[in-house]
Amino acid sequence: MDYIAELQRKAEYCQYGAQKDGFICDMIINGINDKTCSEKLMEIPADQLTLERVIQTCRHIELTNAHIKTLQEHPAVHVARPGKYGKRGARQNSSTSVLPKVLQNACH
Repeated sequence: MDYIAELQRKAEYCQYGAQKDGFICDMIINGINDKTCSEKLMEIPADQLTLERVIQTCRHIELTNAHIKTLQEHPAVHVARPGKYGKRGARQNSSTSVLPKVLQNACH
């Protein structure tokens, strides 16, 4: 996203007029280092290609890449242990039950 911010900052000093956003879009698509992002941007139909859409697509891919990297660095597997949870994820034998003690004892 730093690349996009830098392009926008530089474009402020150019005489692009109404075509400024289009030129920024072209620069992003042609100059971005992420191949996946560049390919996704090229898939956007020309009539839907706006600076907002380009930025949204880049952010989405950047977040996805960050999540994938986090998962690869810190894999975590959560396994439900049989008997600990009943149907619908409710704990069995829970001491924090909202049922009165009499009903708790009758249920177990």
